[in-house]
Amino acid sequence: MSAKVAFLSREVKKDEERSRTAINPKALVAIGSGKGVFVVKGKKVLLTAVTIGPPLGDMVEITGGVAAGDKVVINPPKALKNNDRIKVTES
Repeated sequence: MSAKVAFLSREVKKDEERSRTAINPKALVAIGSGKGVFVVKGKKVLLTAVTIGPPLGDMVEITGGVAAGDKVVINPPKALKNNDRIKVTES
């Protein structure tokens, strides 16, 4: 788990107060004309379509498809497919 902190030099606008879900853009894969991520479910991965919002620093906002707390595969290998079995290691 990690956190990023930024100190603002101005007042926070009302629309900036809502919580957002963001991921590392390296987790994104092409699904047809859209984007998706591999979500870890137990010992398998599920290819899940996502709706992308604006960039948030070096992350990208996800407005649909995954929720806060979902685990996604960063830098998925090209051979990884939907419903593949995986081995999860904690670092």
